[in-house]
Amino acid sequence: MRSGRVVIGMTTPGLVAVDRSDGIATVRLNRPDKLNAVTLELLSELRDALVELPEEAVDGLIIAGNGPATCAGMDREIVADEEYDEKYADEINDLNDEIYGFLTSRPYPTAVAAHGALVGIGFILSLHCDFLVLGEETTLSLPEVQFGIAEHESAVVRELKSATYVPE
Repeated sequence: MRSGRVVIGMTTPGLVAVDRSDGIATVRLNRPDKLNAVTLELLSELRDALVELPEEAVDGLIIAGNGPATCAGMDREIVADEEYDEKYADEINDLNDEIYGFLTSRPYPTAVAAHGALVGIGFILSLHCDFLVLGEETTLSLPEVQFGIAEHESAVVRELKSATYVPE
């Protein structure tokens, strides 16, 4: 086992916190006052925190959230913006592709540990991990339809089609 407790990614405003202990890296979304609703800045910090993890020092990865919910999805100011496609869609898709590629290429197990709520982008992120562990009162939701961003080839549909099915 590897030891050492290291906190990285705590730059201002500290939207993502990383802790490594005994070979396990725990990456936490750190916007609890907004239920860890995802902004471009948070998504960028998450990508940076993940790619900065030293592969040789990590035996497993857990993604979680600080506060009452793991992730409330994309920030409503972003998804409700009438110019979502022009202002945000490409950058969000590019960051997601990097994050999803990272998660699916790890030589070690990856997991989302969810509590409270795991909504939209947070739920989709969990589809790219090896495991999803849910607290007893955790709500899963994909509300993209209400914002008009879940068309037939949306990220949600694309990710669900590509997710691995494991029969019971």
